Amino acid sequence: LLAKTNLEDQQRYYTDLIQNASGNLLVIINDLLDFSKIDSGKMVLEHIGFNLPNLVENNLRILAHKAEEKNLIIKATYDVGIGEVLIGDPHRLNQVLTNLLGNSIKFTEKGEINVACKLLHQDDNLQQIVFDVSDTGIGMSPEFLTHLFEKFTQEDESITRKFGGTGLGM
Repeated sequence: LLAKTNLEDQQRYYTDLIQNASGNLLVIINDLLDFSKIDSGKMVLEHIGFNLPNLVENNLRILAHKAEEKNLIIKATYDVGIGEVLIGDPHRLNQVLTNLLGNSIKFTEKGEINVACKLLHQDDNLQQIVFDVSDTGIGMSPEFLTHLFEKFTQEDESITRKFGGTGLGM
């Protein structure tokens, strides 16, 4: 309702952030409700059109305040040739990016976080895009990477005391 009123530019910016963040929360809540579908292998991915830079930039705007609190630089780059409209599941992609970027912010004390969207391969109606999230944080050991997508897994349990979290996110 507030967004439908006459707002100043800064107020409009903040209401847009609130709407985007609440939309992201709704997706996460729905994903938690669908957890049994994931476990049973019955999760269905959407095939809808979306603009990749808009999706990534919205994600960066939502997380920017956390990065600013730590004086971190957060930025994204896009290969030339990535389609204006991609077909896929923007909600799932957004969830993964939110998790990766959130972890980068959490585990980076100083420096920067970069999201590089790279066009790896292209056919007639198909583009394969790689998302490379890099940061100047503490990093992960190669041994831990093999366990990255296991539930409730963290590289170092003592990190929970310093940084928080459950290890459920990925």
